Amino acid sequence: MSARRSVRVVVATAVLLLGLVKTASAEAHVDACAGLGTMAVAAPGLFYFPLAVPPPAPAVTITLPTCTAGAFVAVGTISGWCGHAWGSATAAGHFFVFVIEGGTMVLSGSVTGVIQVTPDATVGSSCLTGAGAWLAQGAVALAP
Repeated sequence: MSARRSVRVVVATAVLLLGLVKTASAEAHVDACAGLGTMAVAAPGLFYFPLAVPPPAPAVTITLPTCTAGAFVAVGTISGWCGHAWGSATAAGHFFVFVIEGGTMVLSGSVTGVIQVTPDATVGSSCLTGAGAWLAQGAVALAP
């Protein structure tokens, strides 16, 4: 792991922990999710820059099945390229924004967390041809 990536992971983890502490101290209940899930980006998917101009905000669905109160399913839009993307989504009425740098997605708003995302090569998803299917692994917390 490069030093640059290590710094990003440390910063993202700190943001997650600060969000969890803030949310947990202000509210009585926090729904937490962790583990392996998926991210689906509508066609044509995400490409490496500058292989393609990014389409205008394709749909994105982020799913983490292991939560304290049911599965985490977020639906929204995403813009950008593989390795540098941003967007917004809603999960169970909780609006949040996210940014992806490298393979690290940081969520902020009514949902906070850090998720590592990578194209799912087992189904042929690639940033060279348009990555639509992604593996996602991380942790998120939803404010009540």
